[in-house]
Amino acid sequence: MATTKDSKQQKRKQLKLKAVPQKTKLFRASEPLMSVFMWGINHTINTLNHVSIPVMLMPDDFKAFSKVHVDYHKFHKEAMPSHFKFKEYCPIVFRNLRERFGIDDHDYMNSLTKPPEDIDSPGRSGARMMMSMDKKYFIKTLVSEEEVLLVLLLTHHKCLYYICVMCNAVKFTILLVPS
Repeated sequence: MATTKDSKQQKRKQLKLKAVPQKTKLFRASEPLMSVFMWGINHTINTLNHVSIPVMLMPDDFKAFSKVHVDYHKFHKEAMPSHFKFKEYCPIVFRNLRERFGIDDHDYMNSLTKPPEDIDSPGRSGARMMMSMDKKYFIKTLVSEEEVLLVLLLTHHKCLYYICVMCNAVKFTILLVPS
């Protein structure tokens, strides 16, 4: 009789063990561009958390960029395109700026990894204006002419922040400005 009780207890213990899948953040937006943008912000912030903070910024930090190509991305197939590129200019410099202005990386990432709200004020160039869900940041898409001007300003002033996203063979440049 003791052996049957032991075997029942072992079966009960075995039934209680279940594999729990890891919870991941889904980047769902009404359009693939915003899903890629939110994924890229999350990827960049998480990557920079593993990089040591430099004591002093060097001239090469102002020329650096981070570029990620994703092909056959099956993880969130319904919400994101299967091929896309994400490019961020001067990530260490802007990390330094966020630290100097007291912007917490976690709050920054949470602000920009939620679908932004469209602002109904089209500019002359036809670019889209958006605002983060918590209304802390403005997001503006740029046309190619504005991007050329922005690259010139970036090389001279070293104080602008923008991200390049390639989605479904269409290039979007996104300007991010604190409100």
